[in-house]
Amino acid sequence: MEGSLPPVNRDPETDPQQGAGRGSAAPGRFVSGRVHLPEWLVGIGGIAVLAGLLLPWSGGATATESLSLLKLLLMVVGAAAVAVPVVVAMSSRNDLPVAWETLLAVAVTLVTLVLLIRLLLPPDEGLADGFFVVLAGSVLTVLAGWRSVAREY
Repeated sequence: MEGSLPPVNRDPETDPQQGAGRGSAAPGRFVSGRVHLPEWLVGIGGIAVLAGLLLPWSGGATATESLSLLKLLLMVVGAAAVAVPVVVAMSSRNDLPVAWETLLAVAVTLVTLVLLIRLLLPPDEGLADGFFVVLAGSVLTVLAGWRSVAREY
């Protein structure tokens, strides 16, 4: 049609007027528009993992009261997952968050496999709510993490 305007590009990845593309702001500035849904879900999964460690895990003890290597790894993975949306929002380069997310996705996948084995072979005193919150958070982090990594390629 003559006289019609071209369509307006509202994609935050490519529209510089949106100010939300991954490289559109100065480095070190938090731009929430850079963070996509899978990355937010990774952060929420990390919060669930950390919260589950504060709940009764097994035998009435929280994970922080009876530390093991698995629980220490869960603390590190949970904190790293919470950091993903922040790192993505503050990075002006695309490669740093992708490397961070890929490393985290691999680590959380391995930890989740250990949790699933623990679910199949529970301790004598059984598993409490904290374990299941951690398991749900880690599964969410795995699924969202791999989805986020796949979106980047």
